[in-house]
Amino acid sequence: MAPAERERVKSLDPIRTHGRFTDAAYAAIRTGIRMGRILPGARLHEAELALQLGTSKTPVREALGRLVGDGLATATSGGKSAVYVTLLSNEEIIDLYEAREIIEPPLARMAAEKASEEDVAALRAIINSFEAALQADDVYTLMELDSQLHELIASIAGNRALAQARERLDNAIAIARVTSVQNGHYKTSAQALKEHIQICDAIACREGETAGQRMAEHIRRRLDGLIARSSNPFGRGSHEGNR
Repeated sequence: MAPAERERVKSLDPIRTHGRFTDAAYAAIRTGIRMGRILPGARLHEAELALQLGTSKTPVREALGRLVGDGLATATSGGKSAVYVTLLSNEEIIDLYEAREIIEPPLARMAAEKASEEDVAALRAIINSFEAALQADDVYTLMELDSQLHELIASIAGNRALAQARERLDNAIAIARVTSVQNGHYKTSAQALKEHIQICDAIACREGETAGQRMAEHIRRRLDGLIARSSNPFGRGSHEGNR
C-alpha cells in the first residue's frame, strides 16, 4: 500500500465471529468507512483488509461487492478492476442535501405529533451524548450520534415510506459527514448541537411546524457550511492520486 493510501486507511480491528465471515467483514469495513477510519477515495485492497481482519480474501471480496451495491464503494472497470471508497462531488453533495431538505422536515413534523415521553427522553439522551462528545472533541462519535438522532426522529415519525427514503440516502450522508470532517466542517459542531436542541425542543413541545422548520434550517446550514469549506471538487473521476 502506497504511503498516501496509508494516510487514508487506518488499521481495522480483527473480526471475531461465530457466524458468516462475509457478514462480519462487511460490517467491519462498512463501519470503518462510515466512521472515517477509511476515507473517501481510499483504495480497498483485498489482501490488506484480509490481513487486518484476520480472515481470508474471499469474505473480503464478497463484502466489497456488497459495499459497491450499497454505494459506499465504487469499482473501476477495465482489465484490472479496483475498489475505492466512494467520493462525492460538490454537485452530488448538493443533490443529497436537497433531497434531505425534502424528506426530513416532514419527518420532524410528524415526530412532534407522535412522540411519546419515552421518545423525547431517547432524543434528549442522544443530545447529552452529543454534548459530551463535543467537549471531548470526538468528531467521529459526533458523526455517529448525528446519524442516530436523525434515524430516531424518522423512526418516531412512523411514516415508513419517508423513513425508507431517508434510509436509502444514509450511506451517502455518512460519506458526506466524513468529507465534512476532512474539511473542518465539524468545527461548527457547537452550532449543530444548538440546532439539534431546537429540533428536539420543538418535538418535545409537540410543535410540528416549528420542528419541520428547524430541521430544514439545520440541513441548509450544514450544506452551506460544507460547500463553503470545500477546497477541492471531491470528484468521482480519476483515482490516480490514491494509487
